[in-house]
Parts: sequence; structure tokens; C-alpha cells
Amino acid sequence: MSRIHPILFWWLLLLLGVGPVLADPALQLTALAEVDSPQGGASPGPGTEGPAVSDPLDRAVALQLRQVLNGVDPPRAAGRRLDSSESLARFYATRSYRPGWLESSKPAGKRPGPQAAALLEMLNEADSEGLRREDYHYQALVETLSALEATPGDITRLAELELLLSDAFLSYGKHLLQGRSRQDIGEGPHALVPRQQDLAVTLEAALSGGDVALTLAGLRPPYPQYQRLRGALAQYRQLTAAGNWPLVPGGDRLEEGITDPRVGALRARLRASGELAAGTLPVAGEDYFDRDLAGAVRAFQSRHGLAVDGVVGPNTLTALNVSPAQRVRQIELNLERWRWMPEDLGQRHILVNVPAFELTVYEQDRPVLSMPVVVGRFQRQTPLFTARMSYLVMSPYWHIPRTIAIEDKLPVLRRNPYALYRQGIRIYDARSGRSVDPGAVDWSSVSGPSFYRNYRLRQNPGSNNALGRIKFMFPNPWNVYLHDTPQDYLFNRAHRAYSSGCVRVARPYDLAEYLLRDDPGWTRETIETAARSNRNRRVDLPREVPVHLLYWTAWADEDGTVHFREDIYQRDMALARSFYPS
Repeated sequence: MSRIHPILFWWLLLLLGVGPVLADPALQLTALAEVDSPQGGASPGPGTEGPAVSDPLDRAVALQLRQVLNGVDPPRAAGRRLDSSESLARFYATRSYRPGWLESSKPAGKRPGPQAAALLEMLNEADSEGLRREDYHYQALVETLSALEATPGDITRLAELELLLSDAFLSYGKHLLQGRSRQDIGEGPHALVPRQQDLAVTLEAALSGGDVALTLAGLRPPYPQYQRLRGALAQYRQLTAAGNWPLVPGGDRLEEGITDPRVGALRARLRASGELAAGTLPVAGEDYFDRDLAGAVRAFQSRHGLAVDGVVGPNTLTALNVSPAQRVRQIELNLERWRWMPEDLGQRHILVNVPAFELTVYEQDRPVLSMPVVVGRFQRQTPLFTARMSYLVMSPYWHIPRTIAIEDKLPVLRRNPYALYRQGIRIYDARSGRSVDPGAVDWSSVSGPSFYRNYRLRQNPGSNNALGRIKFMFPNPWNVYLHDTPQDYLFNRAHRAYSSGCVRVARPYDLAEYLLRDDPGWTRETIETAARSNRNRRVDLPREVPVHLLYWTAWADEDGTVHFREDIYQRDMALARSFYPS
């Protein structure tokens, strides 16, 4: 029998009513024996050919793979959309569409090899990463494998199994490497750059080396914070499986020394989450609020970023009544944020966790300096991005931004033209740069847009300057930076979203001393002298330091303590809409 082009061969089978799948493996082998050309429909093109496909049943599967991958876009298998079509096409083209997951079995046929079992085991544990196994064809794989038990030579099902396994590996690998739904990562050059890897090459290496599970595990974020948060997820899944913890009924404040039936519910609630040891005996009955219970409340408040006073008021009550299932989702969303992180945040870097109102300096992934911060309020949110700090400014001027000038300062001028003058704020003509007497302008006739078009506001250095004594500069399109503040009383508050977008730091001299420690010309004394001199001075850093403004509402400390924070910008809510589609 003369050789014919494989695609024509399969079309002839269709026309004869036989179809592309011959239930009898012997008939399949006989038919494919006639299609043994090196071209055989399996060549990916000049320069990209993989190893020759010698096994007849492998060639049959290869034809099916090529037909699917070069057919409709996106391709489908077993009724499922294949999400990694580009990587799939490259993976199979470079191996002449030879199947990678199958091995020979007796009688004539194919079966999935041990790497398929390893992949299914990894997919079955996807929830430990905060992901969903069904996003990776898990049930379709189980059903296809079951069907192949009866017909190990079914070419269509073998091809479907190949595609489902490879697509599952590629999709799951991509999600571990870069996340499922990339948000809050900045823009352009100030975006977080995700970890990169050619997953088609990775899959080939994993199958060749027989280490699919190890390869996938190696795609997880390399940060210890991610591993700790995975442990927290397992812990809160166990709490969820045990049922909802007791709710604390609403009512008046609960505090040490009172007796109230709701105290018993509070005691049970804190035992469930571990703040109150299970064996702790109440001093005077379950309903009496004793010292041990007050300590447990303080521990709970500390973990949740609340005012640590040992009193159950409205904010603490709300946090107490968040269910463990809701906390599971919160942890899952924050695991996703870790998957957005680049390979390296910097050997030395500054990380501002916006909803935690905290700045931490890291060296070699270890915290070396930490302090409270004030961030933007909801209406003027601190943007999330990454940049490089390159210099400080001692005794800074404050060049008042457009939004603040129009929305905050113009109304003050309309009430009293000299009110800003007494705050050290001077007004300048935007075109000439000359100083303007605020009393010589009828501010009631000046509109917002024309105000900023014609005038600029600048506050002189000094004790009342809104930027305090030092600002820390990392150029970015939002004109956001770290700075000191005269309003240091705000750092005593648990909730610290009060700024217009910039980040106010509680210990600016400590931060400046740390950043200038490699410059022998700067000591704590010289820093404080320059900062209080009221003479504006730029100081370049000995080396640039990466700064990351990020958003985590759940994390775990090195000792395993799990922390939660309020979703101050409703970014958890926005991420959940894409992460848990209805």
C-alpha cells in the first residue's frame, strides 16, 4: 500500500464512517503502520524537529495531538478548554508531537507513567497553595484515566490525557510561578516583575528527569513568608473543618472585672483560636472577665492590628466574629500576592505593608529595622509599586501637590488669605516664579483648575513643615515618598490611614542613620543637626535601596503567629472577585 498524507488518511477514515478512533488497538496499529513517513504529520518544521516517533501507537497519538493543537483556537480536550495553548504547541512541536506521559503496556496499548500519578498527587494538593485543583482538569483527568482502564489503546482518549496532563502542568506551574490574577503590582517600570521561566522547557526537563513533583514544588515563591503563610492556611482549614467558632453577641463593652453571660461566649471564642489556653480555669466562673481573659483579648487585638487595651469594643467584636472560613479566603488571597513577587526583592530593601501601617527594612530576608507608618486614606490611597531610593532631603521644602492645593488649601485661602502664610506656606506665580501677596488676590473668584494653573504653593523648612525634618526620595510618577511628620501623635493610633498618599514614618532619624551608615561623613548627631538646620540639603545615598509599597492583609511571623489586618482599600474584595469567579 502506498503511503498517504496522515491528515488525508484520517479524513478517509471519517468518510468511511470509521472515525479517527478505532476501538480495536490491533486495527489502530495496522492502520498506522502504513503511516510511517518521518513527516507523518508530526514534524514541527525545519530546525525544530524532535526525536523520531517510532512506536506506531505513539505516532497515532502524535497525529491526534497535532490535529488538536493546530485546529480551533483555543484547543480543547475531553470537553475542557486548554489554557496554555501556546506553551503546549511549543512543547509538543519540539518533540515531534511524541507523547510524554505515556508508557507501553500489555496487551498492546499505552498507559500513563509514574509522572502522571505524581502530577495528579500535586494537583490534588493544590488547595494547600490556596489554589483549586479543578482549575487544572483534575476531575477530567480522573475520568479519562478511568475510561482508559478499559481501553488502553483508545487513541483519542490517550491524546486527550496527554493534553490534559501537559496543560495542567503548564497552568499550575504558571500560577505557582506568577499567580492566577495579577493585580496591585504597579505600572510600567514601577511594576513588580514576576519570576520568569519557559514552562514548555521546564515540562520537557521534568519529564526527562522523572521529577515532575519536585519541579512543580520548585516553582513556589522562594520566600519563607510564603511557606509560613501556607502553614497558616492549613491551620485555618482545620479550624474551618471543626465548625464555626462561637460568636460573641453584641452589646456593651466587655472588660476586666465585669460579669456578663457574653463573657462565656468570648472565652469559648478565644479558646477556639488559641489566644486563651484550653486548660485555663476562670477565677470566678465562665461569665467573669478575669485577668487571663483580658490578656487573651490583648493578644487577639495585637494579631489583628487593633488598639491593644484588653477591652472588647465594636472593632474588636467585629474581628472576633469573622469566621474561620473567611480567614481561609483572606490567607488564600495573600498567598496569591506572594506569587506576584519577583525572584529577588533586593539583598537590602525597604518594604511598606500598607494595610499593616508598618515599614520594615530587610537584609538577606531578615528584618533589621521596623517602625509604624501613616498611609493614604481611602479617598487618597497610597499607590502600590516598586522603586529605588536614591537620596534624602534634610530640612525639606514641601511643594504642595495639585490635589491638596485645590481641595485643601484653596478653601483656607478663601476664608483667610493669610492663614497659610502663618503656616510657613508661600504662594508663587506659576509662570514668573515671583512671590504673591495672598491678601492681594480675590480667592473667592479663583476656580480650582485656574488656581493650580496660575499659582504654586511651597512650605518652607521648619518644625511645622508637613514633611517634617527629612524626606526619603525614590522617584516615581505618583510623586509619593517617605517622610517625617510633625503629627507624630498619629503613630499612637491603631488605624493610621490619614495621609494624602505619601508614607509618614515614625522614626525618620533611625531610618536615615541606617541608610547612611556606610558614609563616614554622617552620624546620628550630624543627621539631626542637618535635619533641624532649616537649610534645605540633598544627600545622596552610598547605594540605592529598593523600596516596595505592597498590600498584605494576612501573614505569619517566624514563630507561626498569624496576623490579619483590615482591608482598608477593599483590595481583597476586588481580588476575590477575579479569584473566586461566580
